[in-house]
Amino acid sequence: MSFRRSTLQIHLNTKKPYQNAADSRRYAQYLIRTNEFFLSLFCFTGVFTVHAIATVEALSMSTTTIGQAYNYKVVRQFVVATVFWGVVGMAMGVWIASQLVWPEMNFDLPCSFRRLRPLHTSLVIFGFAGSAQFAASYYAVQRTCQVRLYSDKLAAFTFWGWQSVIVVMLISLPLGYTTTICR
Repeated sequence: MSFRRSTLQIHLNTKKPYQNAADSRRYAQYLIRTNEFFLSLFCFTGVFTVHAIATVEALSMSTTTIGQAYNYKVVRQFVVATVFWGVVGMAMGVWIASQLVWPEMNFDLPCSFRRLRPLHTSLVIFGFAGSAQFAASYYAVQRTCQVRLYSDKLAAFTFWGWQSVIVVMLISLPLGYTTTICR
């Protein structure tokens, strides 16, 4: 009589991807290589972003609607913020991946991996992707509707308001203020 294991038994008895210390270091080194690849790819695309900013400036001087140029200043500000927060957030990701590989890099600081991981994800999601969404939205609305933004002051308010929220997050998350309940 042959004994055949079920799929569930095979699944439950498989080795975990990082079951021991050597496997976890290997996995963390893989994460670091992946982060380095994406960081270099991001820096490479930064060159094209600078070219895009120059193109936007050239378009803003030549494109007018009813005597008024489009408002590309806020688009340019959000593009620069996108590049800045992307570099900061991805560098934070490389730092915390390095802390996984070399635990001695924690330096017994209060800003350990458990405090920096939410900061890394929030910077990439809100700082990088959020600023890119704002830039794309402000550019696309003006070009598709062929009209200038309603108010330059409201556009500037959204830029500075969004950046101030990110800076507050950058300060409060490492300090441990992650809940909204005040006691």
